[in-house]
Amino acid sequence: MERMLAFVVLLLLFPYACNSFLQGSLLLGTRWARWTGRSLATPARRLSSALNQELTCNVNVFSNFDETPVSENQIVIGTHDGAFHCDEALAISLLRLMPQFASSCVLRSRNPEVLQVRTAEVRSIAEVIQLTPFDLFISQKCDVVVDVGGVYDSTTYRYDHHQRSFTDTLDGFSTKLSSAGLIYKHFGRVILENYMNTASDGLSREEKNTMVDICYHKLYRSFVEHIDAIDNGITSAESEDIKCHMSTSLSARVGQLNPRWNQPQNSNIQNEQFTKALALTRSEFLTNVDEVIHSWYPAKSLVQQAVKKRFNTVDTDGQPIFASDGKIILLEQFCPWKDHLYEMEQQVSLFIVM
Repeated sequence: MERMLAFVVLLLLFPYACNSFLQGSLLLGTRWARWTGRSLATPARRLSSALNQELTCNVNVFSNFDETPVSENQIVIGTHDGAFHCDEALAISLLRLMPQFASSCVLRSRNPEVLQVRTAEVRSIAEVIQLTPFDLFISQKCDVVVDVGGVYDSTTYRYDHHQRSFTDTLDGFSTKLSSAGLIYKHFGRVILENYMNTASDGLSREEKNTMVDICYHKLYRSFVEHIDAIDNGITSAESEDIKCHMSTSLSARVGQLNPRWNQPQNSNIQNEQFTKALALTRSEFLTNVDEVIHSWYPAKSLVQQAVKKRFNTVDTDGQPIFASDGKIILLEQFCPWKDHLYEMEQQVSLFIVM
């Protein structure tokens, strides 16, 4: 009789065991695809689709797992609640530009229990049959945590910069990183490489790597670094004699999206405003990426050609050039030239006077 009863219980629990095993397998597969980038669709194709969407942010932002259940195979990005800043908004936007995180949701909280990073575990059938159906679900936690928690450890996907021991900078720069800089440091090259897929057609692998590296540092210098500096309280001028104040930076505009002191404030309102911050930082970043890849970088070759031709006695139309002593560099058309010319000044021993 006891054996018969045990057999019946096993039959009743078997569907739940199979379901949990399949969910665990999917979860493990999702984690593998997420961190290795080996998904069914190619990264370039999926990222291209994401970039062509309207500049809105269709993302689920919530404050409590109990209020907003999340499926086990959906990626959760955790950050702090309350007033938001540009650095975590940009950090999350950068993550969501990658195919692995494109459909992720955002948890805003300071509860250390829910801000833990979960790991994928597949329970064995033997373990499952000892649990009730209500125990078969893996506890809800985050997959990535940014700008909160006091931990920076890329191996466990925690990216905070507020701890006293944190002093990291991007290679070649002296500005302390914020959460935006941390995410850019670890994922910026991947984002750019996928985005510039069409712009680098015809280039060798080595040439493409050079292009990615140059654009990666240019984009940090011209866009991400000042967000790191502002969040860490670093001023752009060493002197206290500031001629004017800037109130239209991206950090300032994100800050203005927070509810005012004399407006209603609750987690739902703040989360709704945070989605606008995500849309804004995403739009600004992609605009700058497009400018760097399709305008700034192609101008490099024009400047190089102009420097090489500074000793020519005739131009392309056969007309004589009267300043053929190399003292005048003539650009055949307007382009973003300053950065490239300053770089070549060091490479070919130029002395530039403007």
